[in-house]
Amino acid sequence: MRLPKFPLFALVLPGALVASVPLSPERSTQLTAFCTSAQPLLRQSALDPASVSVGSSYVAPSPTVVMGQKVEAASRRLAMEGAVVLGLVINSVGKAAHVAVLEKSEHVELDSEASSILKDADFSPATLEGKPVRACILIKVTFKVAG
Repeated sequence: MRLPKFPLFALVLPGALVASVPLSPERSTQLTAFCTSAQPLLRQSALDPASVSVGSSYVAPSPTVVMGQKVEAASRRLAMEGAVVLGLVINSVGKAAHVAVLEKSEHVELDSEASSILKDADFSPATLEGKPVRACILIKVTFKVAG
C-alpha cells in the first residue's frame, strides 16, 4: 500500500487550532475503508486520497476556524473531555455530504456534538489539479475543558 505524502488527518483542538499531519498506515486504511463504505450512500463518487497518484497536485479539504470555536464552546457547555474520530465526505463546495463516527469517545454526548458540528461546518474543498473535487477525510475532534 502506497502512503500519500500530503496531510489528510485534521486534528481539531479547542481554541480554534487546526493542524494537519500525515496519516499513519492504520489511519490510511481506515480512510479507504470509510470512503469505500460511503460510496453507496452518495449520489456522486468521492475521491479516496490514497488513490491519488504521486505526481498529482492534491490539496485535502480543511475545516474553517469557526469549527474550532464551536468545539471550544461545546467543551465548556458540556463540561466533558474526550476525542471522536469521524469520517467525512466533503463535496466540491465545502459542505459535508456524509458524516460517520468511526471512533467513539467515552461520552455519547460528545460523539453527537462532534457529528452535529461537522455536519454544519464549512470547509475549503479538496482540489485535484486545481479543480474542486468531492473527497473523503478523517477528522479527530478533541473536546477539552479549559481550566
